[in-house]
Amino acid sequence: MYRISLAILLVAFTLTAKCFGQNAEQQKVAGHTAYIEGMEAFENEEYQDAIRLLSDAYTKLPNSGGISFALADAYMQIGDLSNASYYASQAVDMEPANKWYRLTLAEIYRLRGQNDAAIKQYRSILQNRPQDVQTLRQLAQTLEQDNQLLEANDIYNKLQNGTDADISIRLKKAKNYLELEMRDSVRFELVQIQALNPSQAATLQLISSLYLELGNADKAKALLEKTLKEHTRNPQIRIRLADIYTTQKEWKKVTETLTVVISDSLVTPEEKLTVARYILSKYNAEPSNTKIIEAATELLHSFTMQEPVFAAAHSLAAKFYVQTDQSQKALEALAKTTELQPLDDEAWKQRLQLLLEQKRFQKVTEIAPEAEKNIPQDPFILYFTGSAHFELEEYNLAAEKLLSATRYPARRTFKSQIYTALGKAQAGQSNFNEAKQSLQQAIKIDSQNAEAMEHLGNIFDKLGNQDLAKEWWQKALEKDPGRSHLKQKISG
Repeated sequence: MYRISLAILLVAFTLTAKCFGQNAEQQKVAGHTAYIEGMEAFENEEYQDAIRLLSDAYTKLPNSGGISFALADAYMQIGDLSNASYYASQAVDMEPANKWYRLTLAEIYRLRGQNDAAIKQYRSILQNRPQDVQTLRQLAQTLEQDNQLLEANDIYNKLQNGTDADISIRLKKAKNYLELEMRDSVRFELVQIQALNPSQAATLQLISSLYLELGNADKAKALLEKTLKEHTRNPQIRIRLADIYTTQKEWKKVTETLTVVISDSLVTPEEKLTVARYILSKYNAEPSNTKIIEAATELLHSFTMQEPVFAAAHSLAAKFYVQTDQSQKALEALAKTTELQPLDDEAWKQRLQLLLEQKRFQKVTEIAPEAEKNIPQDPFILYFTGSAHFELEEYNLAAEKLLSATRYPARRTFKSQIYTALGKAQAGQSNFNEAKQSLQQAIKIDSQNAEAMEHLGNIFDKLGNQDLAKEWWQKALEKDPGRSHLKQKISG
């Protein structure tokens, strides 16, 4: 009975084993299929589908470093660094010698701000691959990010591998030494770099910047002047050189250096704009420096002449001319700006305001229709237009424009100013009751509006109410003691 039972058990076990073997093989095939489909989804940037399929493969083939690595990569793509770190660590545990698994894990650590852990992974790779350039570079960069600058330079020394050919590495070392205030080491690296005769403009600019940081402006200047011989149209080199000339107060050279760019027909308008903005930044830093004003004026004039249909040139020039009280030049630039960019509301407003300040009221009324057509429902444009009509004693037109201006949003003080101007225009029409209401509204909006108070006093005087007239004149004088002419009216 035991032997029969045992035989039956053996047969059952054999059958079970065969079934298990078949199931295991099916599981393996299903896992591989899910993995392949997951990688296809990954390649198509369908990362959520990739994660779903790769997770299925991971369940069926849990000991595959490749699947864990693929999952880590997919989670990285969607920014889930926690899961990415988990699966990348598993991949490394399964295949510790795999360089790519460790590089990926190190990158994840670096993205999570765990530089120490990333550095550990890089060093693990270098134990087996001490000359691996990719790993050395990433280790050096991570050490820099972690502010371990001397250690980073040690790695850069290894990358040089006994040669001086890599200029970029020496530049990185020089910048690190500068940060560490190891100036002699910086100078040494710069000498070595120049001995290699670098020709790229960006490299030469960086070298000149390092010389400037060392306080050696003459060395930086000489290098940039030499660089210009090969890169004569490079705006950035000219700007850097002009900056040194500005510091050394060589104003003629500033203008000459930058004018070359502005006058060059092969340089794009956008590049010229960079130069123009640079000179304006120098003016903004020293607005009372007449030499900078002269240089900027000359450059901007040349810019607008060389690029007559480049609206940004005229707009920039106009802003500078307004800031430096060059009104006529400003008006010319603004006229060109509004011609080229008719929807530039600021240019229209600035142009109308300047014309008003110059008392060119007729000119304001001539260009106002075009301004209103391009910039409709603008309270500033309507206010300037109405004010011009008022000065021309065209009170009906003035009241029409100013009443329209009151209908649109504006800051409180300006809204009060509009109502004040409207009240004056209505008084010019002899509509004293309407004028009174407008002036009262102006004071209601801004209780500090002394002008509205004075004109409200005038309205009450016209209406024969001397007591109220004097009361408002007194209030206006209290708000603005500079209105001394009101004293005689009050005492009269």
